[in-house]
Amino acid sequence: MNGCIRLTNHRDSLIWDIASDGIPTAKTLYDYLIKDQDTPQIAGWKHSYWNKHLPLKILCFWWLVLQHAILTWDNLIKRGHSGPGICVLCWDNTEDINHIFVHCSFTRYIWTRLEEHFNRSFRWGTQDINGNFIEWTRFHPHSFCLPLIVCWIIWKVRNKVIFELHRTTADLVMQ
Repeated sequence: MNGCIRLTNHRDSLIWDIASDGIPTAKTLYDYLIKDQDTPQIAGWKHSYWNKHLPLKILCFWWLVLQHAILTWDNLIKRGHSGPGICVLCWDNTEDINHIFVHCSFTRYIWTRLEEHFNRSFRWGTQDINGNFIEWTRFHPHSFCLPLIVCWIIWKVRNKVIFELHRTTADLVMQ
């Protein structure tokens, strides 16, 4: 035989060539997968977000949002599901990731109220979700959790409207 296989009398073992010690771990795979990534979807993710004290469900949710993989109506329809396709928060536009988390009047109102509460401009809503988040991390490096939490709340409200037929307003959400 030639190539990479060598037969020996030693016990078989797995060698993880992407780890310096040859031991396979989730961390070495993760590091390998993102080492050369500088796409907007995961820029800065390794160093800033997984290391923070946020619930794992919110971090996983946000990862899906940045990958445009969360199950908004447009993604459900692409997968063959039927449904209204309209945003249940504003009833004014087709629901997709950029609409529900950036352009929806319900979402914009929440961001406006937060700006008033904190007496500062957050500059949210000027781009798509990925661009907004990259800008957010540039201008608000010490409060990077806020958009994750706001979008998580919006998602939970949206799901409550759909699955529990619960009607609400942005004012009620802000209380």
